[in-house]
Amino acid sequence: MNYAMFDNITGDIVKRFASEKKEYYFQKEKRNGKLYNKYRSMSRAFRKSGFFKKYLRVRTNNKLELESREVSAISVSGIDSEDKIWVKTRNSPWETVESKWNSSFALRRQDINIHPLKFILSDWPLYAHSNGYRLIDIDFHNLYPEKSNLFLNNWNSLKDNIIAVCKNIVKLPAAKKIINNLPTNKDLELIEVSKVLAAIFKPVARKTIAKQTWKVSTGC
Repeated sequence: MNYAMFDNITGDIVKRFASEKKEYYFQKEKRNGKLYNKYRSMSRAFRKSGFFKKYLRVRTNNKLELESREVSAISVSGIDSEDKIWVKTRNSPWETVESKWNSSFALRRQDINIHPLKFILSDWPLYAHSNGYRLIDIDFHNLYPEKSNLFLNNWNSLKDNIIAVCKNIVKLPAAKKIINNLPTNKDLELIEVSKVLAAIFKPVARKTIAKQTWKVSTGC
C-alpha cells in the first residue's frame, strides 16, 4: 500500500463515521496512525515468516513480462459489435451471455485501452451484474490463458505456508484451534485451512449501543 491508498481509506472512514478523526488512522508526516501501524506490523510479520518468499521471483517475472508486452493490433469484426449490443441490452439466458461476452473480448479490450473506467462500466453494464465476476474470469482467461488457475495450482504450497504462519505468528484463538486440529485427510485439510483465512481476515465491524461505541478489528 502507498500513502495515497492510506489517505483514500481514512477519507472514507471519516465520511462514514463523522465522529472519527482522520489523524487517528493515518498521519503522513509522522508516518503514524492506527491503520498505518497495523499494516506495517502485519507486513513485517509476514515477511519474517517467509510467507511471500517463494512467490517473489514469480511476481517479478510476471511484472517484467507485462511491462515488456507490446500492445498488438486488435482485429474487431462486425460480429463483435453485434455481440456487444446484445450483452449491453440483455442479461439472459446466461449461457448465451457468457458465449457472446467471450466472442466480444477483442472489442472490449480495445475499449478498455482507450476509454476511462466510467465509460467502460456504462458501455459494458454486465460488469455490475451479480454474475459479473464470471465475466471478469472470461476476460482474464482471454488475456492470460496460461495464468487462469495459478491460485489453484499453487494452493498446496500456499497452504503449507499458511499453516506455518499460523503456528508461529497468528495468535487468534479461532485460527489456532483450526490449525491444531487439522485432519489427516489432505482434501479435508485444504478445506480447514481455507477456514483459517476466514478466521484471520474478518471484516471490520462497528456497533453502537445507546451512547457507547465499540469496534471489532482483526488482530494477530
